[in-house]
Amino acid sequence: MKTRRFVLAAVLAAVVIALSVYTGKYIVLLALLGPAVIAADNLRRREDASAEETAPEPEAPPEQPRKLPVLILGTGMTAVRMLAEISKKEDCPWQVAGLVDETGTHAKNTVNGVRVLATLSELPMLLPEIGAEALIIAARLEEERFAAACRMAHNAGLMVLCLPEDKRNTLSAGIADLITLSN
Repeated sequence: MKTRRFVLAAVLAAVVIALSVYTGKYIVLLALLGPAVIAADNLRRREDASAEETAPEPEAPPEQPRKLPVLILGTGMTAVRMLAEISKKEDCPWQVAGLVDETGTHAKNTVNGVRVLATLSELPMLLPEIGAEALIIAARLEEERFAAACRMAHNAGLMVLCLPEDKRNTLSAGIADLITLSN
């Protein structure tokens, strides 16, 4: 396209110069050079406009997969570490909707910028408005409270994720260690 424009501009300039030399009046050079430049500029604008029309549209960024809204049961070190891991990993399939306080001491506070939404006993009443689909148990609970939390989550239709027994009290456990508990 640019070569074609250059050739056309050169031909127009040569014609204008030849006419001015042939007639011997250099005023013809000035009179015709202006319209020749305008014609070349119009041609360039038309070509640019047609190139824009035929240019492929930029690709839309790929859609991000929907992240599963989860609640984390716990406000201690394990819960904070899992919250940080989930927030940091872009390919993590979860998004933390809030924290659930297992002891009742942190209710309605925030932990690392995430709200503590309820205590474990208040959770069934709040689940419809929270919209969570899973519960990650990251609290150290006695066996009875652990079983009760699992039953309550399953009854509410939540998937339950927790650390295996051998990892529950270790400081190195993280989201990669989580297992899914079935009914």
